[in-house]
Amino acid sequence: VGSMDQWQDQIALERVEVEGKDGLPQVSFQTNLYLCPGEYEYRYIVDQVEKIAEERRRTSRFGKGMCNYCPVQSSTFPDAEEEDRDTILYIRWLRSNSTNGWSLIHDENGLSYTPTAADVGLCLRAEVLSYLDGQFTSIMFDI
Repeated sequence: VGSMDQWQDQIALERVEVEGKDGLPQVSFQTNLYLCPGEYEYRYIVDQVEKIAEERRRTSRFGKGMCNYCPVQSSTFPDAEEEDRDTILYIRWLRSNSTNGWSLIHDENGLSYTPTAADVGLCLRAEVLSYLDGQFTSIMFDI
């Protein structure tokens, strides 16, 4: 859970097991997030208990107590072969909520969204993240 989505959703991590140098299995948990450049705060949730890794520990800038942080820099891949450069377009739709924040509209990732009764009287936001030729770009539309 973290500032990348206003602390709204838990992001599932995938268990990965590889053989270590000593021949014993090494287990880690990971996920891929496509984030715009900036600095993000997060916490792990293990068995419904929030955990903070000591090596990235700090006080939240958003009043969320202690958390971890992760700086994300703009990335380019000058040595990548043309066929290795992916084009990614990620879209998510959000609606305003009672805490002056935004709540994710689950399973809505298309170029268009048809408002529902739950959207009456609220603002909508479309967040678009693109990755083209090794560059991340983002834009938000408030409706």
